[in-house]
Amino acid sequence: MSEILVVAVVISEFISLYLIGRLWRSNEYPLIKILVSLIAFIPVLGPLLYVFVTDSTPPQPTENQNRKGYGGYTQKWINERGFWKRAIQERENKSKECAKNT
Repeated sequence: MSEILVVAVVISEFISLYLIGRLWRSNEYPLIKILVSLIAFIPVLGPLLYVFVTDSTPPQPTENQNRKGYGGYTQKWINERGFWKRAIQERENKSKECAKNT
């Protein structure tokens, strides 16, 4: 059991070294580089936390960003809210009528 743990730690530290090397070649601020390097050296969890802490995804083009008031999807459902409230109320009334008739 301990041999597997040692192998996992060694592999994770090699991965951490690779990620840290890539980090230090990037254009990040030095303080961020130091803090993320400390996170990456945590055994086994370090490389996983590194992926979540550093966001290397490029920003989306403006036309793909949802910059409307509430957001396009939310605005659509706000407009639909009245319709669905009426539909639910009608079904509740029908079920109450059916319950009275039985």
